[in-house]
Amino acid sequence: MIVDKSLGFAKVLASMAKANMETDNAMKNKTNGGFKTKYADLSEVIQVVKEAYAQHGLAVIQTPTYEAGHVKVYCTVVNESGEYVTFAPAEAPATKLDPQGVGSAITYLRRYSASAMAFITQDDDDGQQAAKQQAKVAKIDAKQEKAAFDTITDLEQLGAAWKSCVARMQAANDIDHFEELKKYVSEIGAKLKGAENAK
Repeated sequence: MIVDKSLGFAKVLASMAKANMETDNAMKNKTNGGFKTKYADLSEVIQVVKEAYAQHGLAVIQTPTYEAGHVKVYCTVVNESGEYVTFAPAEAPATKLDPQGVGSAITYLRRYSASAMAFITQDDDDGQQAAKQQAKVAKIDAKQEKAAFDTITDLEQLGAAWKSCVARMQAANDIDHFEELKKYVSEIGAKLKGAENAK
């Protein structure tokens, strides 16, 4: 929700829409000591926002306020002409009523409000590790796969073998031979079916 805006705010929103289509995901580069969960810290989120928004002449101003144990963070987006839009604040109670507690709440709200505003999601190390593991899976050898299919004499076994082959192709991110092998398996299946019908 918009709580304040300049006369030319529509230009800001249009530029934001373009920038949000170009924002990268934020890497979860920190670990929560209590819950052992990973998250993208404020500097990572802000860097992602800056890179995309600067390309469209935009800057983001985050303004924190504190009152009676409650923290609010307003996000204002400004373009090069000085036109701006201010969004409704993200807010939460401070867990501790001391400078550290208030500061932690502000950091938390800055991180999440910027992510929501710029349409940022968070990638984690597990996803990166999965990609690396995927790259290590051997690619499909079409000749070997065909040779294995040639040994099958049962339609049910052929179906199971094909499913296994497809799973390996997906794991290796290798679909180069998908159509070729699909056609080969179909031909074997037709022969096996014909043989069964002839009995």
